[in-house]
Amino acid sequence: LATDSVDSAELVNGSIDSGHLASGVGGASTQIKEIYATFDLSTATGTFAVTGVGFEPEFIYVIAGEHESLAFSWGFGTVGGASKSCAVNWRKADASAKSGVTTEIAYYWPNGSHRHMIDIDSMDSDGATFGNTKIGSPTGTFTLYMYFMRFSA
Repeated sequence: LATDSVDSAELVNGSIDSGHLASGVGGASTQIKEIYATFDLSTATGTFAVTGVGFEPEFIYVIAGEHESLAFSWGFGTVGGASKSCAVNWRKADASAKSGVTTEIAYYWPNGSHRHMIDIDSMDSDGATFGNTKIGSPTGTFTLYMYFMRFSA
């Protein structure tokens, strides 16, 4: 292998232990934290915080899904939440499948009149604050797999 290649990494308590990485490949300054959460889709428009990350993230990647409707999305956002996020939604349950790019990090759209969107409001010292927008009367539980990342010291 070339110099500065990965020799090994370990998953420790949901975080990557990068202490075994060769120099120049992210090294000890790279931090990744995975958090699993659920979100009640009937929640009114507002904000919610996710804490327990242990650092201020620069990048967030989210995979979200709702079991009953088979709707899911994935999206990402960059440092500060000021940069646009991108999400794709797909519903394979019937002919009403939708897909597209939006400015949210997670998007639930089971039909035209009921939707729920989640976006990054801010990156915080121990996680992030998200804004959620509800349109119509969506119901169900969104399962969120959230990956918080920091690449600098």
